[in-house]
This record gives sequence, structure tokens and C-alpha cells, in this order.
Amino acid sequence: LEIFEHLQRLSMAFYARASTGDLVARFSSDLATLETVLARSLPTLIYASLQVVISTLLLFWLNARLALITIAALPICVLGPRLLAGRATDASYRRRREEAAVLSAVQENIGAQAVVRAFGLQESRRAHFREQLDTLGGVTARASYLGSLVGKTTDVGVNLVQLLIIG
Repeated sequence: LEIFEHLQRLSMAFYARASTGDLVARFSSDLATLETVLARSLPTLIYASLQVVISTLLLFWLNARLALITIAALPICVLGPRLLAGRATDASYRRRREEAAVLSAVQENIGAQAVVRAFGLQESRRAHFREQLDTLGGVTARASYLGSLVGKTTDVGVNLVQLLIIG
């Protein structure tokens, strides 16, 4: 509702610059991202934080030296995601731009169907749309890969800390 209300307050100059597909893509993808953060990421973050605190306290109770080694090695868990987060964010932003381009192409094609048919442009429009989908597919694969890597580097860091403790 807040996003929609914000759209109502924007100037006509903004709407002259922005494509409808871009606005619709941002509207839907931003809502999906917010849902993911609230429904999945936030509980996972809370669980992981509690796990680290409880494990560290338990480790101090069992062996203070191992606890200190663990605390010293924990930055490894944070370093990987921090190094990859910028690239993952850029890839995600590019994916949103490509989604917007695809949505705009669909909207323009539907709106210009009379012209497309009158001049026999169906095949050229289909070829152009196929190129856009191929680009979107590649960008989506990269964004998904980098996003997964951000999460997995934390797991690798935790595993390295565990190996260090076992060693």
C-alpha cells in the first residue's frame, strides 16, 4: 500500500522518464524481496545468532581456549559474504532491469498489436523478445549463483572454524 501510495504522489515528469514495465517489475520484485526477508531470512538470522551465542557460551564453559580460538576465527564467517555481497547486489539489480525490459516489451507489443500485424512485424518482435528472454535468463542465473554463494560462504566459514577447533 505504501509503495502504491508513493506512486500516486510522483510527478508526471517521473512517469515520462520511467517505463511501466520497470515500475511493475520493481513493485512486484520489491514485494517479493521484502517477503523473503521477513518470512525466511529474519528467522534464519535470529536462529543463527542464538546458535552462535549459545554455542560460544557452552564452549567457554567446556574449554575457554577453544572458545577464544572460535571467537578469533569467526570473522572468516563474515568475510566471505561481505566480499561477495556487492557483486550479488549488482547482479540482482541488473536482473530487475532486465525483467523490467521484458515486461515493457510485452506491454508495448500488446498495445501495438494492430501496428505489428499491419506491417507483418510478428517475427521480428518474436526474435527481439527471444533475445531479451535469453539475456534475462543469463542475468538471472548469475544473480542466483552469486546470491547462493553469499549464503554458502558463511557455511564454509563455519565449517572452517569447526575444522580449526577439531584440529
